[in-house]
Amino acid sequence: MTATTTWCTCLNALVHVRDWQEAEPVMAEVAGVAGEVGSARTTNLLGRIAGRVAHADAPSTIADLADALERLLGEGQSVEHDAGLG
Repeated sequence: MTATTTWCTCLNALVHVRDWQEAEPVMAEVAGVAGEVGSARTTNLLGRIAGRVAHADAPSTIADLADALERLLGEGQSVEHDAGLG
């Protein structure tokens, strides 16, 4: 299991229980490498996480990261670059 997969699994659990305070730094970490994910399984997991956040009552910072993540998963860019965070 790669570090990115571990971060994604952790993020998935945090979003599932809606622990937004803990999820935010993990999502920011994952967002920085989202375009570099080589695993289809991890990419699919990130897409599901982003979709779950979009349908939840998440804080705007997480919702914005999830929205950018969803748009960029297939583009091979980092979310921080697209969202003007990096």
